[in-house]
Amino acid sequence: MSHINSHIFLISILVLCAVANAWSAEKDWTNSSGDRLWRTADNWSGGVPTSDDKAAIRNSAISGPIIDASTAAEANQVVLGDWASTSDTLDITGGTLAVREWFILGYYNINSGTFTITDGTVNASGNLFVGFYGTGILNMSGGTVTVGSTFGVAQQTGGTGNVHLDGGTISCGSFNMTSGGRLDITAGTLIVNGDARTAINGYIGSGWITAYGGGTVKVDYNVINPGKTTMYAAALS
Repeated sequence: MSHINSHIFLISILVLCAVANAWSAEKDWTNSSGDRLWRTADNWSGGVPTSDDKAAIRNSAISGPIIDASTAAEANQVVLGDWASTSDTLDITGGTLAVREWFILGYYNINSGTFTITDGTVNASGNLFVGFYGTGILNMSGGTVTVGSTFGVAQQTGGTGNVHLDGGTISCGSFNMTSGGRLDITAGTLIVNGDARTAINGYIGSGWITAYGGGTVKVDYNVINPGKTTMYAAALS
């Protein structure tokens, strides 16, 4: 490669890197407008996150975002509870949230992230972890959550995860819990690809999965949803 061509090659690489950095950014939640709406550009550092960006909600001094029926939210990654923040929230009352890579509630051991879903649709193409090293809380009373890969509750040893499935449907590629995780089901449904009965029955036997009010957790494979494991709660008769 000639001296001139090598310079052209180097300049091309630098330009491509600059373009890539322009496309992808880390957007911090600020709630500067005070309306709490995810779709308001002033509420984020650098504007509303795109599908190439990391959406970071990590300031317990301010109220967390709301995704309402008029919002089509997207991000490459979402972290709810990070850095020095101790308590962060995200509420979905309608609309959609699409996450390409991963979605984490409670990243470090000092962090706590609470995700409340009353309606709307969440599509996480990668993993959704309720409690990574920190504390994650998922309160779901409606809507749908689809996780392409792993739905993990207290994913890392030492993490804490609490899922209150009071309505709606969670579908996932695989399902994982550690001893810091708890899943309580009232009226919702959890659907896992393949036959996950051995793992799920083990979690039930350990007391990690319960049915609200002393009911019974039901686990079905292949009947309700062919090729999938379906978990729901039945009230005491």
